[in-house]
Amino acid sequence: MLFITDYGSRIKRGLAGLALAALAVPAFLPVAGYAAGEITEFTVKSAYVYNFIQLVDWPARDKGAAAGPIRICVIGGAPLAEALAELTGRQVNGRDIQVSSASAADNGLADYHVVVIGRAAQAQLPGILKKLEGANSLTVGDLPQFARKGGIIGFVNEGSRIKIELNIRAARRGGLKVSAKLMEVARIIK
Repeated sequence: MLFITDYGSRIKRGLAGLALAALAVPAFLPVAGYAAGEITEFTVKSAYVYNFIQLVDWPARDKGAAAGPIRICVIGGAPLAEALAELTGRQVNGRDIQVSSASAADNGLADYHVVVIGRAAQAQLPGILKKLEGANSLTVGDLPQFARKGGIIGFVNEGSRIKIELNIRAARRGGLKVSAKLMEVARIIK
């Protein structure tokens, strides 16, 4: 019986590694134009956001929503905003990506598909998340403990690695369906 349990955990580790590789390889596709020395923490995070868009399903907001652009806004994250701006004009499933900056005071935050919250907006986080309650917006945070504080996906820097935490409850409250591939590579926050 010990052998079967050990074998099963090896298979699970192998599948998890395969899922991570599947997520990591496309993550670098949007930054393929960069030279190796130009890839920064923020270009990697931007690539992750690009992949999140592919691995999350939004409920239709209106009949024309499926054909319209995917709208991303960035609050309080200048270096991350610059990296995300490179996604403008790219496509996911035939839909253009539009990236813009916003402030925590913006009343139209719920109109965005993805709201990325940078480190400079840490003090405004409770108010931002309050404005987005019930909205179908994927919140992505470059802040400590972001997913634990009610955001959906949080970046976690561990040494030279960037990992992600995923708050499934927050995603469900927002009406978002998260791909199993994303759940396999993220730390799930309950």
